[in-house]
Amino acid sequence: EHVVDEALQRASSRVLDALRGEFLLVEHLRCLSACLLLTQGDFALRVVDAFDGVASAGPFSGGGGDAVAAFEAALRGSNASRLHPAALERLRVVVVAPESPARDEVAFGLSYDAPPPIDAVVDA
Repeated sequence: EHVVDEALQRASSRVLDALRGEFLLVEHLRCLSACLLLTQGDFALRVVDAFDGVASAGPFSGGGGDAVAAFEAALRGSNASRLHPAALERLRVVVVAPESPARDEVAFGLSYDAPPPIDAVVDA
């Protein structure tokens, strides 16, 4: 039993070290917290204001380019821009088009494309 426990401890330690070092686990979790959970106050305010401006500007144009530009401006203009670049590049704007052409409501959101093996941690 002692040998198995010791092997488990070593393996767990090596996996955690690799996740923290090579795969930047902590940086990805900070980015998730700051941007998706909107704990980065100035980014949250900027992104909500930007999406509100895009949504109130008029009918949906189809491509969502305005939403992407608004998101990028909010990111660059906030303290969230100080997060690790490898984590920031995983953020995506999701644009949901109206269900029918007669409706012009558009939904915007953020998603995070976590790379393996970080996705296993995030999805758990």
